[in-house]
Amino acid sequence: MDGITIREALALPALTGAELIAGAAGIDRVIQLINIMEVPDVGSYVKPNELLLTTAYPIREDKAAQERLVPQLWERGLAGLAIKPQRYISEIPDIMIRQANELGFPLIRLPANTAFAEIINPLLMEILHRQAAVLRRNEQVSRALAEIMLRGGGLDEIVRSLAGFMELPVSVHDTSFRKMTSWLNPRDFGAERYRILKDAVADPRQLAAVFRKGNQSQIVVGHEWKAMARPVVVAGEIYAYVFIWESGRPLTERKIPSVEQAITMIALEINKQQAIRRVEAQFKSSFIESIIDG
Repeated sequence: MDGITIREALALPALTGAELIAGAAGIDRVIQLINIMEVPDVGSYVKPNELLLTTAYPIREDKAAQERLVPQLWERGLAGLAIKPQRYISEIPDIMIRQANELGFPLIRLPANTAFAEIINPLLMEILHRQAAVLRRNEQVSRALAEIMLRGGGLDEIVRSLAGFMELPVSVHDTSFRKMTSWLNPRDFGAERYRILKDAVADPRQLAAVFRKGNQSQIVVGHEWKAMARPVVVAGEIYAYVFIWESGRPLTERKIPSVEQAITMIALEINKQQAIRRVEAQFKSSFIESIIDG
């Protein structure tokens, strides 16, 4: 998901003096858009992943509206709420602080002298820069993977390239969870963690048990490793699974498009290998028939 987290936004000069007063559990919620609250029924005008700025003027004398605001914004999927008090309300109401903490919804107090334009413009510029960087990265990944395919590189090279892009271990397994190929050490994860990962990747029974017990998209092996699992689908049928292994450095939403591109290339490579095997089988059959026929 392209954008900037609440944590990252609070570190920018544009939000100097701003204070996260509640909802710290949601500090890594992602901001993609910025909006200003100008009407009491703001829920009809907001979108997911927005940071909403307000002086609370539209609800300054409406206690019921103040009580509804945080849960309403949380339900709509907003990134957070930033309030500039002291002009129209003396302080941010306790009920809003309590709700924000309960929901893990970031609630920010802005300095009294803050101008919204001084926040909106720098944050939007930062978001645009990050989106452009993600697009450039995805283009680089796409070019690199296409080049591997064009020069005849196989599954091993695709997986090695993906692990390098992700800076995370990657393994590919067949539908019985037997390892087809892997690249496990793009970074130094420590000898013990590496041993646990290597054993897990080589153990189809353990992987199958964990995969079927989990939600089939995020699996956990021991206390050291978890993995995002993605199926490799060819003509509507699952032919393999790609595991992106995480330990200490989680897989961010910004890297998901690169994973999906690599999975497409892996599907093409598996399909190509199967086509080759079918042709080889036909040649073998024809060869044996020729020998029998003299």
